[in-house]
Order: sequence, then C-alpha cells, then structure tokens
Amino acid sequence: MEHILPVPTVKKSSTSRRKNFKVPSFPNNGYREDDPDYSLVFVPESRFEKLQQWSMDKSNSLKCGPVDFTFEVAHRIISFRSWLHTPDMDAVMYLFREYTALRRWTEDRVVFVDCYFAAQLEGAYKKLLEGKRTFEFNKRLLHYAIGELPSHGRTKKIFDVDVDRLYAPVNVNGNHWISLCVNFVQRTVEVFDCNGFKYGKLVEAFSVLMPRLVKEVQSPKNKKQLNVKPYGIQYAQVKRGSNKAQCDCGVYALKYIECHARGLDLSLMHDDNINIARMKIACDLFDAANDPVFIDRMSRYEPISWETEEIDLDPDL
Repeated sequence: MEHILPVPTVKKSSTSRRKNFKVPSFPNNGYREDDPDYSLVFVPESRFEKLQQWSMDKSNSLKCGPVDFTFEVAHRIISFRSWLHTPDMDAVMYLFREYTALRRWTEDRVVFVDCYFAAQLEGAYKKLLEGKRTFEFNKRLLHYAIGELPSHGRTKKIFDVDVDRLYAPVNVNGNHWISLCVNFVQRTVEVFDCNGFKYGKLVEAFSVLMPRLVKEVQSPKNKKQLNVKPYGIQYAQVKRGSNKAQCDCGVYALKYIECHARGLDLSLMHDDNINIARMKIACDLFDAANDPVFIDRMSRYEPISWETEEIDLDPDL
C-alpha cells in the first residue's frame, strides 16, 4: 500500500499513506447539483476510489492524448502544494478539445491549445521586434492557426473563420502559470491570473501577433479586409487572496479556462475548493484514459512528421 494515492476520507489519521502529504476529510460531502461550482469540482467518492485502486500498482500507465497518465502524474496533480508540470497542463487542454469535439460540452467555435503555442509565440515576437520587414511565422504556428496542431485532438479549425475564441495556458518565467483567452471577434486578449498581476511583453506577444497570424492563414480575398492592429488587452477580475499556497497557479489557470469557456464566473474558483479541483482533474484524466470513445480516437492518432523533432520546452516546468 506504500504507493497508493491518498484518499480523502472523514478519518484523517487512518488515510495518510505518504510522508509530508496532508490528507483532509473527503471534501465532497454535502455538495448538491445546484451548487454553482458543482460541475467544476465535484467528484463522487466512488470515482476517486477507482483511481486509488488503479494506483496501487505504481507501474500502471494509461495513454491520455499527448501524455502517459501514470502514478507520478496522478499523485502530482492530487498532491496539495504540488506544482503542475507542462504535460499535466497539456493533458487537460487535450480533454477540453475532446469535450468540445464530442459535444460533451455545448460550447462551440472555441479552441484549446497546448503550452507550446505560447512558447512559440513568445519566440516569434522576439524575432518580430528584431526586424519587422524580414519577419515570417514558422510552420508550427501556421499549423496551429489552421487547426492541425495540437495534433492530439486536432480540430482543423481556422482561426477567426471556424473559431471565435482561443484559450492558452502560459508559463511565466518558469515559475508561474497563467492563462489567456484570445477573442477574434472582439479583438481582445483577456488574461486570467490567480495572483492578479499584470504582464508586459508576454501578453503583448499575443496582442501583436495574433491578428498577424489570423491574416496569414486567410484566403487571399479575406486578407485584403483584415488589418493587423494589435488586440486590446484585458485583465479578468479574480477572487482576491487566491493561491496562498503559491503552488496552485496551474490548477487555477486550467479552471479559469474552463469557467470562461463555459460561461461560468471565475470567482467560483478559490482556495477553499482548489484542492477538490485537483482531485476532479485527476479523475477526469483517469476516466478519459479508460473511456472507449477516447481510446478509439487515440488509436487513430496520426502525428505530423516533424512533430517528433526535439523542442526546447522543459517538461518539468
């Protein structure tokens, strides 16, 4: 039982299986379907027990889109005061793409990109500042703009043609996660940050380059009607005093995306339910990895040939 995932139950003393891991009482007691944050955080105890049972064998591994769902991944997501890594973020963004593709979410004309998109855009912005006349988008960003990337759960939707909103997780200086919504209709970039900070060139990269990227993939006829004026930048209001543990930013970034995409208020996420949200994320990934529909779609996955090239993105971030 040494490697079993800690299961939150009413009796704290009987459930702690790992050192330095705080196990609260099971937090879903008393949740009702009409609670405003129910769909964001509620996990039936039976679902969590299935994940716990699977985790008893530390060698178990399941495919979930772009990542291997392992004990290590599950434990990192569930562990309070644990930083989410890039693969964890990408796995959840993959779920969001599949939820919309399978109509399990009713939201349409939205796209959820992976962490690499923001990293590529930041690099492209630096090149633009070095010389606008010689600037060109690389093929990866162009493939994002026509829905070929991310290839796991690819949408084949063209920015500002088939898509009105883009959601992206963004790593800040290797020690913080935020997320963004690019609204192609309103020509805005909205920033979601649990710490409530403001960012300069990082957000400017989206503001300046997204209209240029949109124009790049339009038909010759439509290109003439588009301008590349930078999008406006907005900072979403979030609940003050969030992320006191200073390690829940990744969970907040993902849940803010979910809230905004589904038309829910961002204030529904706060420090009182963020740990429950961790369990919900882990259970959602585990369920997807065992879902016959997801398994069938993953079995038909075809990568783009150059995707296997080594990229400069630390998976431990």
